[in-house]
Amino acid sequence: MVIFLYGEDDFRSLEKLKEIKKKFLDKNSSGSGLSSFDFEENKNIEFSEIKKAFGSKGLFFEKQLIIIKNLLALASKETVSKTIEFIKSLKNVAEDKELVVVFWEKEKVNEKSELFKFLAKKAKRQKFERLQGTRLNNWISAKLEEENSNVKIDSRAIQNLAAFTGGDLRLIQNEIRKLANYKEKGEISEEDIDLLVKEKISSNIFETIEALSSGNKKLALKLFHEQIQKGEDPIYILMMYVYQFRNFLKVSEYLEKGEKNNYEIAKKTKLHPFVVQKILGNISKFPLEKLEAIYKKLQIIDEKIKTGKGEIKTELDRFIVSI
Repeated sequence: MVIFLYGEDDFRSLEKLKEIKKKFLDKNSSGSGLSSFDFEENKNIEFSEIKKAFGSKGLFFEKQLIIIKNLLALASKETVSKTIEFIKSLKNVAEDKELVVVFWEKEKVNEKSELFKFLAKKAKRQKFERLQGTRLNNWISAKLEEENSNVKIDSRAIQNLAAFTGGDLRLIQNEIRKLANYKEKGEISEEDIDLLVKEKISSNIFETIEALSSGNKKLALKLFHEQIQKGEDPIYILMMYVYQFRNFLKVSEYLEKGEKNNYEIAKKTKLHPFVVQKILGNISKFPLEKLEAIYKKLQIIDEKIKTGKGEIKTELDRFIVSI
């Protein structure tokens, strides 16, 4: 069986991938038969390594799960081509229940590529688009129900939560957990969102960004260490930086094209007008080239942390000093 997970909403697609992996491990607790390759972590993975995994079925396990991440986006053309040809050569791979091959792609993919066209025909594919409007509101309500069934949230509070987080599901999930623990039972109101979410996201992070834009690294470091002292998870802080600068990049790209209207930018970037307004108030000192360099640094930090090659607090200190 071949499964293809992709789309801009890599949060939900990754959740789906985790679900597939969990089901496999529930039946194969030793992990035998599981192989995973991620070209974001290592762009130099060779096709021979992938091919070897397909032939690694052992005496004590028959089922296999092979996960291949970011092949389309980051692997060499040669590796992509060889992988396609190899999968094509496998007889009845689409119907084989003993072998599950999952291709997972982060964010957008080139739908004109040979690999995409092949997977579109042969794989069970699922595209994860960014949630907006009613679908996002329903997702928020469902996640809150999972966290604490004794807590509800009114419609205006949902809208504010979506606005203050820019609809970013990772951030929303973190905030839902905090709100569910804070409220314990009853209904989450607009006032609760203003108190626990708005202040944290719009104040702490934007204060740091404003300090960086004015060249005040000392203040930016002070704000960062204050967050750590208050018990904020440094991984969460990194995620917030990535989220904010990714949004800065989106807005900057449309400004470069000559678009000046707040609501048009919000529509084209799929960001909430509140988020766009906040960004426009801080973006003048961040030219596009600088934003691209900043975002690249954050990606490198994220990769270091995931691979155990860096300590998160030290890396964030260095990041702030380097801006």
